[in-house]
Amino acid sequence: MTRSEFMKLMLGAAVVPSTVVGRAPSPCTVGRAVSSAPQNFSPKLARAKREVQLQLDYHLIGGCVFCSTEHPAPVPMGTRLHAPERKEPMPANALFDMMSVTKTIVATAAAQLVAEGRLDPDAPFTKYLSEHVLGPNCDITVRDLATHSGGFDNERAYFGKKQSFVKDLMQKRPSWKRGERFHYACYNLILIGHILEHLEGKRLDAICKARIFDPLGMADTRWWPVVGSDRARTVQIMRNPNFIGTCQDGLCQRYKKPQGNAGVFSTAADMLKFVTDVLHRKTFKKEVYDLLYTPTFDNATGRRSWGWDMGPKARPDGWSAASIFHSGFSGQTIAIDPEAGFGGVVLTSRTAEHGTGIICRKRVLTILKEGHV
Repeated sequence: MTRSEFMKLMLGAAVVPSTVVGRAPSPCTVGRAVSSAPQNFSPKLARAKREVQLQLDYHLIGGCVFCSTEHPAPVPMGTRLHAPERKEPMPANALFDMMSVTKTIVATAAAQLVAEGRLDPDAPFTKYLSEHVLGPNCDITVRDLATHSGGFDNERAYFGKKQSFVKDLMQKRPSWKRGERFHYACYNLILIGHILEHLEGKRLDAICKARIFDPLGMADTRWWPVVGSDRARTVQIMRNPNFIGTCQDGLCQRYKKPQGNAGVFSTAADMLKFVTDVLHRKTFKKEVYDLLYTPTFDNATGRRSWGWDMGPKARPDGWSAASIFHSGFSGQTIAIDPEAGFGGVVLTSRTAEHGTGIICRKRVLTILKEGHV
C-alpha cells in the first residue's frame, strides 16, 4: 500500500482493517515501536498499537504516547528525537509541548473563578480589562471569549514589538458581530489569561499550578521552557531541533511571559489525571464541570463549551455528542466522553500536516474507546 492509498483509507474509515496491517512498509526509517510498558496488552490496545505503528511507518508522526481511563499505563512508541541523525526511543514519561491544549487548563482555572463568584461569565470582558479599546460599552462577554464566538479573528496584529505587546493586544477589534460565528482565535484565551492575572494578582503559570497542577497531582506539568535533566525526555517537535523544551508557538517565544493560548509542557500520565478528574468531577465545584460540559455556543459554524470543542467534525468516531475534546497544533489530543465514562490522551510529534494529524489521533481514540460501556 502506498502512502497515498493509506491516506485515502484514513479519510474513509474509522480504523485500518487488519488485512492491511501486514502490508505496511518495512523496515521503517522512523523506528519500530519501543515500549517499557508491560506487553500483555488487551486486543484493543494491540489494535491501537498497530494503528500507531502504521502512522509511524507512513511518516505521519515521529513518536507517540497514548493512554486512557480504561488502560491508564502510558504506551510509548516511535522516537523522541526524529531528525534522521538523532533517533532515540520514546519514553513513557516523555514531556510534550501541549500547545493549544493549554487552553483547556486556562479555561478550567477561569471556570473556578466563575464558581467562586469572582468572574461573571456574562459580563463584558472589558469589565476586567478596562484598558481594552472596546471600552465599557463592549457587548462581548467572557463566555464569548471562552467559546470563540465574540467575533475576533485569529490575526495577530498584536504580534509586534516586545515593548508594546500589551498595548497592541488591547487595541484589537472584532471582525464580526458577537455570536455570529465560531472562529477559533488564540486571542480569546490570551485575554482570559490576562483576566485571570488581573483577578488573582499573580502570573498565569503560578495560577495554573495552584489551581490545577497541584490539586490534581500533576507534578510533571509545567510552563516552558524545559531545562536541566528533564530535557532528556522532552520530545522534538515538527522535525525542528530548536523545538525541544521550547514552546513552538511564536507568540510564547517572543514574549516569554506565560499566555493563555499555549506554553504548557506535560506527560501523558499527567494529562490523564486532568482528563480523569474532569470525567469524574472529583476535585472542584460542580459549577466548574458544568461550564466545561455545557455547549453554550452551537450553530452551523461550531459547537463549543467553556474552553472545549464539542463539534462533530473533530469528534472521534463512536464518541457521544456530549464529548468534549481539544487538540494542539504540534500533535496532541485529549478527549472525554461523559456518557460512556471514558477519557483518552494521545500525544504525538506529528510530521504530517495539521488536519491529517488530527485524523490520526482521532483514529487512535476511536480504537481505545471501542466497545467501552
